[in-house]
Amino acid sequence: MATQRAGVIGTLVFGVICALAGYFAAFEWGKPILDKAEASVNWPQVAGRIEIAELQQARDSDGNRLYRAQIDYSYQVAGAHYRGSRIRFDGGPSSSSAAEAKRVLNRYQPQQPIEVHYNPQSPEESVLEPGTTLDSYLPYFIGLTFFTIGVLISVGMLLKLLLVGGVIVGALLQRWKQRATPPPPPKG
Repeated sequence: MATQRAGVIGTLVFGVICALAGYFAAFEWGKPILDKAEASVNWPQVAGRIEIAELQQARDSDGNRLYRAQIDYSYQVAGAHYRGSRIRFDGGPSSSSAAEAKRVLNRYQPQQPIEVHYNPQSPEESVLEPGTTLDSYLPYFIGLTFFTIGVLISVGMLLKLLLVGGVIVGALLQRWKQRATPPPPPKG
C-alpha cells in the first residue's frame, strides 16, 4: 500500500510540475508573443533600411548544421534612431535547410529600403513582417497542452488519493466501531 501511495504522490508531483511548466510556457511566454504579433498589424510604419543581411551557420548539440538569416535594419521615429533585427514574431528559428534562410535573404538585401512596423508605446520594438504565423502560435498551444495534461494528471491523482484515503479511513472507522460496540450479554 505504501508503494502504491508513493507512486500516486510521485505522479501527482509530476502532474503539478507539468501544469506549472505548461502555464508559464503558455501564459508567460507564448501569449505575450502572440498578443504582440496580433497587435503589430496595427502598429505605425516608417521607412527603414536593411543594414546587414547575411547567412549565419551554427551547430546544434548533436553537431548538425543550422542556418539562420540575420537581418539587421535601421529606422527613425520622431527623430530618434533605432536598429532592429526582428523579421516576424515567430522568432525566425534556425533551420537545417540553408534554402529557407536564403529565401529570407532574397527578400532583404543590404541597403534596401523597407517599411518597418514599430510599437508606438515602445519604438525600439519593431518588426518587418507584422501579424501571426503558425509558428507564433506554437509556444502558446504547446504550453497549453502541457498545462491541460498536468491538470488532468493532478486531478486524477488527487481523486485517487482521496479515494484511497477514504477507503482507509472507512476501514479504520469500521474497526473502531466494532471495538467500541460492547459485546452482547451472554444468554443464560
